[in-house]
Amino acid sequence: MKPKKKAWKATPHIKKLDKLASKIVRHKGRCDRCGKSDGKMDCAHIIPRTYKSTRWYLPNLLPLCFNCHRWWHDEPYESGVWIREHLGEDHMEMLTGMKRMIVPTTPEVVENTMKYLSDKAVEAGLQEILD
Repeated sequence: MKPKKKAWKATPHIKKLDKLASKIVRHKGRCDRCGKSDGKMDCAHIIPRTYKSTRWYLPNLLPLCFNCHRWWHDEPYESGVWIREHLGEDHMEMLTGMKRMIVPTTPEVVENTMKYLSDKAVEAGLQEILD
């Protein structure tokens, strides 16, 4: 009998990266699908977050309202067609290529990713979310 695989647990550093990336994306304040701007925005991943190579890469993330985020997960074929029309085939090919990269979550990778997200937050004038 094969030993059971241990469940992957997010470390505090990984949770911090998730939170920062989500704040940057949601700060846009408008759903990319329907345009709704009132209410809470969710941060949706185009390539699933299990792929570390694209998990915190901002071009892989979308602000979606609750209803559109639910649609995103409930209707995979339709959402796939929509995202290709919305972002273009080149963008999707780039993300698909990136997802195949193996990225270990070493302290150096976590630190570089935090710097990337912090720089993007500052570029967007979102210094206040870095605390």
